[in-house]
Amino acid sequence: MATVEDIIEQEYHSVHRFLRVLSGSQLLADDLTQETFVELMKRGTTGIRDPRNYVRRVAYTRWARYLSTRSPSADHLADFDVVDRGPSVEESCERAEALDRLRFSMLEMPPDLRAVVILVSLMDCSFVEAAEVLATPRTTLVSRHRRALEWLRWSTRRIATRVL
Repeated sequence: MATVEDIIEQEYHSVHRFLRVLSGSQLLADDLTQETFVELMKRGTTGIRDPRNYVRRVAYTRWARYLSTRSPSADHLADFDVVDRGPSVEESCERAEALDRLRFSMLEMPPDLRAVVILVSLMDCSFVEAAEVLATPRTTLVSRHRRALEWLRWSTRRIATRVL
């Protein structure tokens, strides 16, 4: 059985990334990550079958609680993971614009859709694992994931035409 210290050591960066992308804020992710692991220390590890999904569930619950009391900040668009932009200037500019459109779209996306996209598409969770983390039926998450991808396609096109 894993101890709280083992879980913190193994899952800290994954939980922090999950919360950073969900919230769009490095500072908020720092606070929520700390609250997640404090909560885990209070609860202990007895009866935990899958520590990875359990700690993500606690993190998601902390974020949902935060949303119910405050609105998330959209001021930290640079906090989303950035990929290598490539060698040419034209490719770099086009890629940077596409990443900016994606960042804005993710921040505008409804929270329930955003959580599914982050878990399944960015963090490589299966739908079964995501269903456990979000406490939602797997079939519902499959539908939400499809809707979220459609949202991203629509939203990034809308943002691109608004800029032009």
